[in-house]
Amino acid sequence: MSTTRTPRPALAGLALLLTGILLLAGCGGSSAGKPPEIIEGRTECDECHMIIDDTRFAAAYRLPDGEEKTFDDIGDMLSHGQRNDELADADIWVFDYESADPVKAPEATYVVAGEVVTPMASGAVAFADSAGAEDFVAEMGGEIVGWDELQQRAADGELGSQAHMADGDGPATGDTPMDHQGGDEMGEG
Repeated sequence: MSTTRTPRPALAGLALLLTGILLLAGCGGSSAGKPPEIIEGRTECDECHMIIDDTRFAAAYRLPDGEEKTFDDIGDMLSHGQRNDELADADIWVFDYESADPVKAPEATYVVAGEVVTPMASGAVAFADSAGAEDFVAEMGGEIVGWDELQQRAADGELGSQAHMADGDGPATGDTPMDHQGGDEMGEG
């Protein structure tokens, strides 16, 4: 009875190859489906460069090349992402206002305006479900919108301090949290 044995170097090579594949899959998959890490009091906003102090107002996205961006306010994320044309292909997360748990941005329900003060005055907060948003509106006011409507309002300059500036009621350009593109402290170029 003869048995054919696979040479040990071939088995060792196969084991090494499989181990490498599993390690690569593990490393590549470790951030898949999860938002970029935000550590309150340490992570910096990619738009305004302020420290993110309250994750409930935060947002984040990951670009197809793996680059991660974090924001202290949903409005900052929309401003930055739209200005740099990065949102269409990005994986985007917002955080539930009640629990601070991450939610995929297109799946969240949003409340805009109302009596909430967000870090950069966008007035936009996210909820994992519509019931949370409805309860919030009943208590604090505001309007419930979906992801597409929220993006459109940001593009049209209709979020928080943007809307006041468009009406002529707000401060001069360069003097608001939503305008981070220059100007000195007095709003002059």
